[in-house]
Amino acid sequence: LRAGQTLSEEELATRYGTSRTPVREVLTTLSQENLIRHFPRRGYQVIEFRLDDVLDVFQVRMLLEPEAAYRAAGRSNPEELDRLEAIAHEMVNLERPGQANVFFHRGVAALSGNRLLADLVEQLNEKIWLFGKAYLGPLDVTESYKAHLDLVAALRGGDGEVARSVMQEHLMQTQKRLRRTP
Repeated sequence: LRAGQTLSEEELATRYGTSRTPVREVLTTLSQENLIRHFPRRGYQVIEFRLDDVLDVFQVRMLLEPEAAYRAAGRSNPEELDRLEAIAHEMVNLERPGQANVFFHRGVAALSGNRLLADLVEQLNEKIWLFGKAYLGPLDVTESYKAHLDLVAALRGGDGEVARSVMQEHLMQTQKRLRRTP
């Protein structure tokens, strides 16, 4: 869907071959997530994201993800870390490495043992996934791969401070890829 595009329950129900009720539920959820705007009796409109929106997400990621990495360092077992490392290796072999990147960050947050923290990190990464294409330069697979392996090594060593530092640096490098003009 394009930014600014108008949506109607009826058109979407017809397009997807369903009734209006499930469409209405999905639109309500998207509206609550600030991805679309509801105009009573007129329909919905897809939100247009600005660079400031992306910067806001990164600001919150910088608060949450290093903490998730810190907490994961003392809680991770070898099998979980092997899975995380496999995701990092998978990233370099994919045509679209962005999805593996999202899975990796989701995995680190899940290892923190704090479900709310993991859920928030996932929501933020989904937002970056949605509007990152407009504002982020291409994913630097080499940098991300190295950062992910460094993070797994810190987690294996149980060193929360190093894990926090690696995550902070990784997010700062990612943030540097932001385009100042879309």
